Amino acid sequence: MTRRYRPFDPFERGGPFEPREIRFPRPPRRFWIGAGLLGLAVLIFLFASPIVWFFTEIQWYDALGFKDVFTTRVFMQTALFIGSFLLALIYLIANVIIALRVRAGPSLRAVGIARSSFRSASGGAALGAAALVALVLSGGAGTQWQSLALFQHAKPTGIIERVLGQDVSFYLLMLPFLHSVVNWALGLGFLTALLIGIVYAWRGDTFDLNLGPMAIAHLSALFAIFALVLAAWMWLGRYDLLYAHNSSVVWGAAYTDVNARLPIVTFQSGAAVVLAGALLVNVWLRRLWIPVTAAGVWIALLLIGQVYPAVVQSFLVTPNAQTYEIPFIQREIAGTRAAYGLSNVSVRTAADDPHLLHLLRHRHRSLPDQQPVHVDGDQRAGVRFLQAAAGGPELGQPAPPVHTRVWHGREPRECGCR
Repeated sequence: MTRRYRPFDPFERGGPFEPREIRFPRPPRRFWIGAGLLGLAVLIFLFASPIVWFFTEIQWYDALGFKDVFTTRVFMQTALFIGSFLLALIYLIANVIIALRVRAGPSLRAVGIARSSFRSASGGAALGAAALVALVLSGGAGTQWQSLALFQHAKPTGIIERVLGQDVSFYLLMLPFLHSVVNWALGLGFLTALLIGIVYAWRGDTFDLNLGPMAIAHLSALFAIFALVLAAWMWLGRYDLLYAHNSSVVWGAAYTDVNARLPIVTFQSGAAVVLAGALLVNVWLRRLWIPVTAAGVWIALLLIGQVYPAVVQSFLVTPNAQTYEIPFIQREIAGTRAAYGLSNVSVRTAADDPHLLHLLRHRHRSLPDQQPVHVDGDQRAGVRFLQAAAGGPELGQPAPPVHTRVWHGREPRECGCR
């Protein structure tokens, strides 16, 4: 009986010149059991130490009677981590979804391809990157629990500083947490814009920076939000000038800080708000040159903010420091006295009393430092040889009176007689 072959089909795949499809064997059940046990061991290794630490600490604080203190701290750390993670994740995923829908295009969405874009390799990678960025941003949020506690319990002290007119409690209790929030938002805005830009530019195997109008509108909105956060960051930077040490004679805000850096930082904050408005307008204009111009203007403002105060400090303040810095030195002294509770100490000069002036000069005359004196004496004695002779009768003499003794007998090291 002869063998019968099916008719030849030229359009049938799997011809003699085509590569065969490679099929991997299906892993057996014991492989998945082993993988599950390995994953369980890794989880136990990662979480065993924190769990042991938690129960040990809570028992210790409970024995001391401060269990509420520890539980409050743990609750605040957990709340900061979860809250920052959820906010970052929602913001990032919302922008990733918008970018994926824009990439699909209106014609493809009409036939239902927009839904498959989330299941594609680029969509899954973008969503995974969003979750990773959110995790990175929220990883250190729990360390700011002390700043949050101080912010929640801030109360005015009634002491107003003279430069910006804020209560001292604002700098001690509120400003650290505000800085933490703005820095976190600044990182979120930058990383979100970077991720969305990569999503728009990625074409599977290469990058294409030829963005469409909808992509430019989306990125302009993200840059506008980033500019608003940058304006808040610059505004808070004004208060940091009171902690600066840009002068060699003043700790805190000096002449250049108050008269050069403070106006420039304030102007930069307002300029960031104006740039944010221009970027929001570009959501409808959709011109690529507007974000590029905004970035160039901001870089120019940063350069001016560095050059102008340096010029004022070098050519105006440093040659005449005694003239320009005296009011700020007096304010620093007054603030130091107030901090140590010495504001009510009376000051009196000794120029009108010659006897008192003589006593002060005699009492406060300069004294040699003992350590350099001993070091110098040891060095001199080490390179100098002296001959000393003592007779028998001299060795048997009693010690001379105290008022007749000289330093040679008390400090034999200094004369080389060792």
